[in-house]
Amino acid sequence: MIGRPKIDLTPKIFVFTKIVGGSNAPYQNLVIQNTGDATMNWKWKRVNASGGTSPVGTWCSLQNSAGTSITINTGGTLAPSASVTTRIAVTSVSNAGTLEDCNIQIYDTSNPLASNTPQNTNLDYVIKPSNVSNVATTLASCPSRNVTVSWTAANSGTTAKTYNIYRNTTSTVPSIGYASGITASPWINTSTAVGSTYYYWVETVSGGNVSPNKIAASSNATGGVPVTSCAVVPSVTTPTHTSITSTSATLGANVTSLGQPASISARGTCWGTSPAPSTNCLAQGGTTTGVYTHSRTGLSPGTTYYYRGYATNATGTGYSASGTFATTAAPAVPTVTTPTSASITGTSATLGANVTSLGSPATISARGTCWGTTPAPTTNCVAQGGTTTGVYSHSRTGLTAGTTYYYRGYATNSTGTGYSPDGTFATLIVPTVTTPTVTSVMSTSATLGANVTSLGVPASISARGTCWGTTPAPVTNCVAQGGTTTGVFTHSRTGLTASTTYYYRGYATNTTGTGYSSDGTFTTPATETIPTVTTNAVSTITSTSAVGGGNTVSNGGATVTVAGITWSTSANPVYTVGNTATQMTDGWAIGGPWTSATMGTALSTPLTPNTLYHVRAFAVNSVGTAYGADVQFTTSAVTTVPTLTTNVVTNITSTSATSGGNITSDGGATVTVSGIVWDTIANPTTALTTKTTNGWAIGGPWSSDMTSLIPNTIYHVRAYATNSVGTAYGEDVQFTSTLSPSGSISATSCTISLGESTCDSLVSWSTSNLTGNPTEVTRNNPSNTHVSWLTSGTNVSNTVNRGASTFYIYHNSVELASSPISADCEAGLIWDGVECATSSVPTLTSPTAVSITTTDAILGANVTSLGVPASISARGTCWGAAPFPTTNCVDEGGITTGAYSHARLGFSPSTTYYYRGYAINASGVGYSPDGTFITDSSGSATINASLPIIYSGDSVTITWSCLVADTSSSGTNFSTGGAPSGSISVSPADTTTYTLTCDPSGGIDSVTVVVKKKPLFQEQ
Repeated sequence: MIGRPKIDLTPKIFVFTKIVGGSNAPYQNLVIQNTGDATMNWKWKRVNASGGTSPVGTWCSLQNSAGTSITINTGGTLAPSASVTTRIAVTSVSNAGTLEDCNIQIYDTSNPLASNTPQNTNLDYVIKPSNVSNVATTLASCPSRNVTVSWTAANSGTTAKTYNIYRNTTSTVPSIGYASGITASPWINTSTAVGSTYYYWVETVSGGNVSPNKIAASSNATGGVPVTSCAVVPSVTTPTHTSITSTSATLGANVTSLGQPASISARGTCWGTSPAPSTNCLAQGGTTTGVYTHSRTGLSPGTTYYYRGYATNATGTGYSASGTFATTAAPAVPTVTTPTSASITGTSATLGANVTSLGSPATISARGTCWGTTPAPTTNCVAQGGTTTGVYSHSRTGLTAGTTYYYRGYATNSTGTGYSPDGTFATLIVPTVTTPTVTSVMSTSATLGANVTSLGVPASISARGTCWGTTPAPVTNCVAQGGTTTGVFTHSRTGLTASTTYYYRGYATNTTGTGYSSDGTFTTPATETIPTVTTNAVSTITSTSAVGGGNTVSNGGATVTVAGITWSTSANPVYTVGNTATQMTDGWAIGGPWTSATMGTALSTPLTPNTLYHVRAFAVNSVGTAYGADVQFTTSAVTTVPTLTTNVVTNITSTSATSGGNITSDGGATVTVSGIVWDTIANPTTALTTKTTNGWAIGGPWSSDMTSLIPNTIYHVRAYATNSVGTAYGEDVQFTSTLSPSGSISATSCTISLGESTCDSLVSWSTSNLTGNPTEVTRNNPSNTHVSWLTSGTNVSNTVNRGASTFYIYHNSVELASSPISADCEAGLIWDGVECATSSVPTLTSPTAVSITTTDAILGANVTSLGVPASISARGTCWGAAPFPTTNCVDEGGITTGAYSHARLGFSPSTTYYYRGYAINASGVGYSPDGTFITDSSGSATINASLPIIYSGDSVTITWSCLVADTSSSGTNFSTGGAPSGSISVSPADTTTYTLTCDPSGGIDSVTVVVKKKPLFQEQ
């Protein structure tokens, strides 16, 4: 077979651009390559778009790499796989209006039997109009809001031209035009907003092409100089002020014009201590023109203020001229200082102070002093009489001895009352005397006494003694006893009258005064008589003994030599000297009641059981023997077990209760132990361990506590008492223990808002069968957090930390119930370690696929952000037969940002796959954009484009790879440079198919890039 050459041109499409009035477009390289297997003789010529030579332009030519023109229909020779770089150059043209097609064709003149298809280039010569200049903007006089835009026309050659206007409210050039088809400068923009700022740009359009730049008003840069549309603030005049006080004033002004736009949102006044104030501004409420006023407060007394009116519209705020006024001085109460106290006694003192200022107004109506037992007294206030400044004092009475007082001076004007600081003093104390006593009362004398318990203040007495008289609180017949210390004292007093009732009391005197005891009374007898005696009731009666006694009410005016009790089975027993069997002589000579030794004990003959006895108290003086009344008693029968009752049960809880007993008789024998015993069976006995031993030996009622009870159980309890005869029991009393304390608690889980670390849980709880305090609700996050002491609550808000928490309810430190909750970030938020933040998945870009064979490829991407939270657990790639694959996902192993790749296996030959990178954090999974690749049928060639569709003038990256065994490659419509793998950036003017051929495997693959025209502008 005869070999044949093959022409390959790189590139085939050329675009030359020239600005009207500017330099020629520069040359561009054309690579001519022989991709056949025979030597090629190539030549060139000009052709039109259809490949013909009539008509054809002459503005394009072919040069060698040094820039020397190559004659038409000449060229050179290329061996197989050889190439040569040439230049396509263009000549000067004035405009693009009449340009004819001018394309370069390379053709082969080798052996006709080895024909070679000619290859054409596609040349496009774009003539762009030049930029405008001197763009300026002018604002019409207010209130018109028209903006005039002017410029110097562009040089566009002979082709007609128009202009596009661009407008924006920022200095950034917008992508879409504002007005188009403008035929000449100037142009007037009538659609502007009040007070808005605008930027303008102008570009030239000619022959379907636009100038290189959009020229900004008053600038050659894209930022430009802004123009602000007409706007007027309101007009305010005539500031006014009236009704000036120390802290307020009525301020106003006059809105004479609403400005532009003619609507105000507020009018009012501002004040301050400097001219033209813009602080302390307060709206008066109106929104029309006219005079207005309003009251302003918060001023300081005696201060000069500046003020002015204001009104605000959408343009801004207009102010009136400043006015001034001065507030009046502040009213002041008088100033009083230096409280003084002197001449202090037990009930009075001289108090005073110093009025140093009369205040404002400077006239006082009174000055004086106040006193009391607490600081800053406002009671017991009395005027001294003066109405001027200066030091004053006056006597104050009605005080209580031994008391600390607070006092202060005062002065009053029409503003109010001013006080001095507090002073303090303590009143003095007379001695304290208690317990008046009288003994040895005779018809004309008695021994009187008392007890000095305190010497008073000052702590020194000059005398102590007694006073007597026939009326209460006697202050006559006072005689000192002689002592001058504290303590009990007595002394004999004479001069009394027989058969007279006297009042008496003790006294003690210090320099403060005299203190007295309470009164005592006594009556002197008419003459010496037998004593007066009473008989006590008999107690502690047993079968063989009893206790009696008496009271020597009067000794009859003579000393009692013996006293006691005497008893018998006959009425009115009498005292017999020497009788020790049925009498006791241990009574008192005077006074009582006294108790004698027990009748029937070792000091006397035992009593007979169950026998009626009579007992009388007696007292003997020099006149004779006197007896008390005859008191009867009966000894008890023979000794028995005690007699007792059981108390009712009280204080019943679930585990405890209180009962007790009352021993009405010990049975004639001493009770050795007593208490209560209880059980769930009726009539419990002391054989049980459930008993107490704290009962009384006799009497009652006494109480005992039962513990360790079973809740809600019927119990029986009896009091018991044991003497030498045996154990006796009270009644069987039945009761039921209460239910155990119980409770319930519920709390709501909650969600934490953005930027917060806590949220509020609503807690509800209830209790029943409580047995006292305390009841407490707590939370365990953090540990042992107190919530409430209440026994119940409904929807009580409690702030909780993030995470799990449990609310507990305790009674008497015992847990009754609990409620676990959780607190976490709101949906869409995530915990960043401090607070809840907006969650975001990781960000990935730039999917890559290289080393593609029939069944495997190296896939990768770039993690540009870890998202929130900023920690990923995995990154890798996914692939599938459809876009946005979520299957065949494999972890690459890294957990940081950055580009990564890894080998992926398991593909099928000649198959198109979608793939993308992924990364996972706690917020979810982030993916890169999709990439695509095709596995090779022979496994030898792969070519991809970074974008399948582009706009004219944009670039796209072509990436190719062959088998590892391949040593070179070639491309159609692009150059591989012979490398078996690589990438190149291309900018196709039209839709183009790029083909890769690998050598020596012979693998072929292709990819098509679709090119669309880019829109110029959009008219508003």
